[in-house]
Amino acid sequence: MTLLLKFDRHYAGYCYHHHSSIIRRIGKINYDSRRNVTLGILRETYNKWERRAPLSPHHVREILHEHNKHTISKVIVQPSTTRIFSDTEYLKAGAILQEDLSEADVILGVKKTNISEQAMRNKNLLLFAHVIKGTNLSFLSDILQNNIRFIDYECITHTTTNSPPKRLVAFGEFAGMAGMIDILQGLGQQLLLSGNETYSTPFLSCPLSYMHPNLVNAFASVARIGRDIQRGELPHNLPPLVFAFTGKGNVIRGATQVFEKLPVQWLSNKDELKQVVLSKCDKLGHRCVYGYMVKPEDIYVLKKEKHKRISSVFNKSHYRSNPHEYTSVFGRDIAPFINVLVNGAYWDERYPRILTKEDIRMLYEQGNTSLIAIADISCDINGSIEFLDKTTSIDHPFFHYNPLNGMISDHFETSGRFHKNNDKTISVMGVDILPAELARESSEHFGNALLPLLTKITIGSSPDNNIALTLPPELELACIAEGGQLKPRYGYLATFLMRTATTAEEPPFTRRDHPPTDSANGLLKYSSLISLEGHLFDSGLINRALDIIESYNGCSYEIRECLVGQKENKKSSVLIRLNSNERELLTTIIPNKIEALAQLIVCSQASVKAYFYDKGELQLQNGATVRSECTQTDQNVLILGAGRVSASVAEYMGRTPGRNVIVAGELEHDVSAIARLAKRGKGVVLDVTTNKTGLSSLVKNADIVVSLLPASMHPIILEECLKANKNMVTASYASYCNDSNFQNKCKQAGIIVLNEMGLDPGIDHMSAMKVIESMRDRGGKIKSFVSVCGGLPSSASSGAEDHSLNPLRYKFSWSPLGVIKACGNPATYRQDKRTVFISGSDLLNAAFPVKIWPDLSYGLECIPNRDSLHYGDLYGISKDSDTIFRGTLRYRGFSEIMQSLKQSGLFDDLKPESHKWGEQLERMVSRNGCSSLSDYLALSTTDSEKVTQVANFLNWLGLVSSEEPLARPESILLSFCQVLEKRLYYGSGEHDMVLMHHDIWGAFEDGSIEIVHSNLKLIGDDNMSAMCKTVGYTAAIGADLILNRKITQKGVITPFDFSALQRNEILGLLQEEGIKFEETLLLKSASTFPLPNLV
Repeated sequence: MTLLLKFDRHYAGYCYHHHSSIIRRIGKINYDSRRNVTLGILRETYNKWERRAPLSPHHVREILHEHNKHTISKVIVQPSTTRIFSDTEYLKAGAILQEDLSEADVILGVKKTNISEQAMRNKNLLLFAHVIKGTNLSFLSDILQNNIRFIDYECITHTTTNSPPKRLVAFGEFAGMAGMIDILQGLGQQLLLSGNETYSTPFLSCPLSYMHPNLVNAFASVARIGRDIQRGELPHNLPPLVFAFTGKGNVIRGATQVFEKLPVQWLSNKDELKQVVLSKCDKLGHRCVYGYMVKPEDIYVLKKEKHKRISSVFNKSHYRSNPHEYTSVFGRDIAPFINVLVNGAYWDERYPRILTKEDIRMLYEQGNTSLIAIADISCDINGSIEFLDKTTSIDHPFFHYNPLNGMISDHFETSGRFHKNNDKTISVMGVDILPAELARESSEHFGNALLPLLTKITIGSSPDNNIALTLPPELELACIAEGGQLKPRYGYLATFLMRTATTAEEPPFTRRDHPPTDSANGLLKYSSLISLEGHLFDSGLINRALDIIESYNGCSYEIRECLVGQKENKKSSVLIRLNSNERELLTTIIPNKIEALAQLIVCSQASVKAYFYDKGELQLQNGATVRSECTQTDQNVLILGAGRVSASVAEYMGRTPGRNVIVAGELEHDVSAIARLAKRGKGVVLDVTTNKTGLSSLVKNADIVVSLLPASMHPIILEECLKANKNMVTASYASYCNDSNFQNKCKQAGIIVLNEMGLDPGIDHMSAMKVIESMRDRGGKIKSFVSVCGGLPSSASSGAEDHSLNPLRYKFSWSPLGVIKACGNPATYRQDKRTVFISGSDLLNAAFPVKIWPDLSYGLECIPNRDSLHYGDLYGISKDSDTIFRGTLRYRGFSEIMQSLKQSGLFDDLKPESHKWGEQLERMVSRNGCSSLSDYLALSTTDSEKVTQVANFLNWLGLVSSEEPLARPESILLSFCQVLEKRLYYGSGEHDMVLMHHDIWGAFEDGSIEIVHSNLKLIGDDNMSAMCKTVGYTAAIGADLILNRKITQKGVITPFDFSALQRNEILGLLQEEGIKFEETLLLKSASTFPLPNLV
């Protein structure tokens, strides 16, 4: 009988037609007059290790025992000699054991089966087939040809929450458990067999997961190893063993359940991690192992900040929306300090790899071979762990990777091409069916999730008076095909089926590795990704988007990820990979058409992102190219960066008539907002690290470049300025171009590269040098130099005017943990020719009150700021100065409260005794034999006023008698930091304040003493912060003076290279912007000259 193929995607009409009849009906499936449902359970044949079952004998017993509560009255089970549950167990549960499942209405399996070998026509079939990505298409064709209503477990998701789609039936937790157990055995083998130093450890006695009869037995095996470790059976010359975990969710939850059967000391941050390893000894006597839960902020940084020592604060929301802008520093910051990595992180091609081949090669070349075992439970081939080149099997779970030569072996080798000089290797586990190792428990777990859905199946009547099954919403929405047709939301799969029908092949490029680039070998030259998120299926957007792609014969495609939302308020997401020999097709034509389509189909509420592989790097295409080059008029100013201080630069430079201001940055919203501040401003979306052509074009057409980007990116900008002979200004330290080669090139090119034009460095240097030079010019010698600076909340924003609003009188503009740790840094300064060193533990006690700004409603205090002595050389005053001091300003009382909080135990990184703050404080009080919080606080001070202040602060934070839970149950310190971050932040209408003060004493030959007090106080407003004004206006003035030929020194320069006249002119221009120093001069005779007294 001939088989004709007809397709109309927009009516989901992928139908098989016989010449004698046409299957027209899409709705209910006809049955005979029976009024009950029969379930069938398939025998698994997909893999020899697949021993799981969709329902256990326990579930069968429950179904049949309560058959009066639902429609299922019979269960038929195909016999199996490999299933984890015996045939006898099913018989005892009441099931019928037989090969023939033709009587079953609903047939359940775990993995796909051979449809032709089963009597499945017109049946309901549930199993994992993973067809929504356009794979396993021959199986899907059989489904359609046999008129099967097919539900893929992968598509059954929760329907009750507003969160992204989440699978309802899954095995992730058991994958984590099995992977953790297996890697313990892998670690034991590595320690014994790999490298020059070998160790016999208890891990060797840990059987692989599948060798245990059940999970209880597996847990007992791991616990036994833990007891051996506690008894000291790890070799004493073995360094501390550290396990790191990446990812979150069910996989990592399962892995840590196993891990914590060992004696574990969890590390809370990267500093602790490094400290344990660098100590090179186990302080706990080799009686434990260490664990570290890697956080996204630990390893992901913006690409442009990879080489900065301190990166900007990690923004999780920005990372999730723009993963292509980030790179991983795992190889630099984590891998050198761990021995085992357990990876459960989600990954697709938009995201940075956690660990690349190059990362691990560089580590091993440097002699750091600590990382020796990896359990890649996520199992993405060439994915987040790039050197996972293949999957492994349950019976051979490890392969061994040599980072130095990139070779892999399935066996340990101690010689030959793979393993020269007894090099260490990494044992890598990539089993893709890990839950099958714990077949009994994972089957029970899976059945627990599936059973409630099966019992919701009801029986109704069809139009022809036959009965039909009605599925619950969760199953109905996961239905891929019915009545010989694809369901409307999965109509896009017809394209893949048509391609298979004409080529007899599955879609190409199924590996998640680098994009194909060799057109000579039949591979397409260019690759790109298109990410769609919205109501893609019910609106028909996905179908029409694939129509667009399919219309270009020179383009192949593949669906890499597909998450289907189950309700109207839940969006779906699809990731499509395209391949073509035509670059423009992937970078412009197709993305633009799909974007236009998404805008046209308003009900889709869809967002479209297009990415293109350029030289191995994934780049966002939407609006990422330079829109147009600026045309030459009077002057063109290029501002690179659209961050917090760019507004003042654009506004200042844009005041001059006939001057074009071009603001270039990565985010269109930011560059547009900044550019609007200039009279003739223009925004350009540009990533300087990836679009060198665009950067070169902009620099070429500029008269001056102001780079407000991170200092690590300045060399890139400077190279372009050298090529085009353009001047450049930054607010950064000049250390990025200290290389004499750079300096010579700049002088030879005749360009000006002006650095350190900001607040600190910048204004601090120029204002201090003004006073110092004035004294020197008159024969004076600097006897004392004191400089203090602080970025604080303004009085109104801090609550300083009303103590009850904010007793600490501080707002956290950066990490509270960082502020707390800074309160423990040591400090060094010179006072009265005496070098003073303050330990970190005494730093807060060293704070002293200062009375500099009498107009402030509350006083200030000063905390010594690290090492002040190198500033003596910077200003040329070390030889004559008796006092050199730099400090940090805070509102008065800050240090006392912080010290008391520290002594009270709230800064202790210890596990809390209670999960509620009120109870935790009560435990701390009672543990020290006190009857009240005040009595407890009085243990650390006899100052009753101080006790009251701290008690008031804890009350103000809402912790006393509070039911509020500790946010970080592993640490009092981290939980307290979260409270501070929640309560002490800059709100709407609150403004910052910059304070700077110089106290400079000069001695003259006539015996007189001059004391100059130079003060700056600037409060931000609704338009600009004080920090934006002080940094941005300074850089803008420098650029303006260069354009007006008032700064002409060539080469790499800083304010120290200016003449006094130039420095004073800049300070005068800053004064016009409201950045004004107030100076006070005091004259004293030598006979009345007191020693400078900081306290």
